[in-house]
Amino acid sequence: MGDYYLDLGSYQLFNRKPRKTVAAALKALELDPNNATMINTVLAAGCLFDGQFDKAKAICLENIPAPIYGNRSFSEVVLDDFKQLEETGITYPDMEKIKALLTHETEKGEHAQGTPDGIVPGPSAKK
Repeated sequence: MGDYYLDLGSYQLFNRKPRKTVAAALKALELDPNNATMINTVLAAGCLFDGQFDKAKAICLENIPAPIYGNRSFSEVVLDDFKQLEETGITYPDMEKIKALLTHETEKGEHAQGTPDGIVPGPSAKK
């Protein structure tokens, strides 16, 4: 059921209804807390487009290093989502600030950890 609300939140972004995006994402978090990182990608975008920059920034900073679906990071998913939104003509002035934050923090994590997205390889991957 959480996936339904996650998808609904994403669709509401494309419908230019950020408050409904936030409401759907919060419901998804309630129903599926184990999928919080992915849900937070939608919640952060909804907050940003609703004019809640500080909230969106806080969500991003909290989730930047978190992996989603194996080797993709929170930052990569949000940046991909922003690209899709921009390709359909949906933008928000503070998008550039969040993109810069995600890009800068992701690069910092890569350099600090020596691996993409700051994910530390498991024992079998280390040499």
